[in-house]
Amino acid sequence: MQPTRDDEIRNIERLVAVSRLDWGWADLYLTRSETLLEHALPRDRFDVLRQQQRAEPELRRAIERAITRGDWREARRLAEQGTARSLLTARDLRVSSLAAEVYDASPASPSPVALALGGIQPSAIDALEGSLARLVADLRRLATEDGAWRRLYELRAAHFEAIEVHVAAGEPTSATHLREEARRAAAIGDFARVARLAEAAYGTRADVAARIHAPKASPTRTASLAEPFSPAVLEAARGCGLERLRLEAAPELDGYLGCACSASPTLPEQPLSRDARLPERKTCGHPCPPQLRGTLRDNLDLLLLHPFVTSGGTRYLPWFGAEEILVETAAEPALARPGTILERLGATRDGVSRSQLDAALLRRGVDIVEDLGLDPIEHRLVCVPFDLQVRVGARLGWANGERWTHLDGYQVTRELRLLPLVGGAARFGGPDDLCSVSPRYDAESLLARLAVVRRARFSVRETVEPGPATTD
Repeated sequence: MQPTRDDEIRNIERLVAVSRLDWGWADLYLTRSETLLEHALPRDRFDVLRQQQRAEPELRRAIERAITRGDWREARRLAEQGTARSLLTARDLRVSSLAAEVYDASPASPSPVALALGGIQPSAIDALEGSLARLVADLRRLATEDGAWRRLYELRAAHFEAIEVHVAAGEPTSATHLREEARRAAAIGDFARVARLAEAAYGTRADVAARIHAPKASPTRTASLAEPFSPAVLEAARGCGLERLRLEAAPELDGYLGCACSASPTLPEQPLSRDARLPERKTCGHPCPPQLRGTLRDNLDLLLLHPFVTSGGTRYLPWFGAEEILVETAAEPALARPGTILERLGATRDGVSRSQLDAALLRRGVDIVEDLGLDPIEHRLVCVPFDLQVRVGARLGWANGERWTHLDGYQVTRELRLLPLVGGAARFGGPDDLCSVSPRYDAESLLARLAVVRRARFSVRETVEPGPATTD
């Protein structure tokens, strides 16, 4: 039985809702939403509707001017034009609001609950349990009704079904998320939702904090990171400036990062800037590899002691195991040659902000991965990871200059904002350099370099059980 248009619209609504919570996989959910919208509201028709909606205030003023001067014929003509627009907008209002979230998708600013579902920080237990249940229900319903992408939905549903929610003793929290959602609903006049949120907050465990416990990564998942790419994929990759890199394992670094200190990250007092470096250093006595550079240890300690998050929505702790990736290996200025992966992405190489770069990756990243002959459920186009820069940056000439390179991932602030990671400036440690900047920072000193990685790398460190992320 073919799905009806209403069925497709409901599935788009589910996809948008799922993308807000499982935000590290939003690129796939929004790509599927855009495909479904081609039947319900194509991009060109959406653009027409948006132009009409933006023109409505001026139309009202024109009608008022016609009435004031007594030009009733003009007032009638404009009113009939407005009536036609209103009927058109009313008919498509439901889909149009969804289309705005899909076609105009911007980089995620995850809610506290979405960060909690990634294991980054605690959240109110009722909100966490309720969001988890709704997320699984939406994914299971999508798996039933949208068979073309059933594998994705079942994969993610199984992931969230395996998650356990535990009370985080000694971590009281306020119902910040409920207030945030209630304010948003009130701002758009959705008073029914305000009432539901108020009822949910009143007399519940909104001030009881909880954390997720994710299943441990399997040895199979870890081993898959080192699987070789096919000759066809390598040929397609070379056509857009990507080369294969085979990374050898560095078990001494993995051992250092396996320290129990990683289970108790604290939200930082200040951003990871060059002018305000965080002074914290791991002092638990866990042995430090003797060959570990001081500049690298400082930044590994920061990653151990504070919560950082990957573009895949998981806690970022560098993983130094064996891996095979595709990456733009060229040093400057060879990166600027025509036909590179960034050119296909529709983004600029120099002076591009992370908000611009992330938006381009969100809109086009899945298509580019498919063009390479890879499965986007298994692979993702990202900024180069910090751990990759550490291992090959000096050898490939990436970290010999004064410019920063965008790095995959973000620092999580006390306000639960995400500050993009950059690094690689020679004067600040070269390949060991790590900083965070504003998402809108677009100085010419910033450089974009991209890589195709397996999504499994984002969760391979889930073998470390997260502990409380306090702010004290």
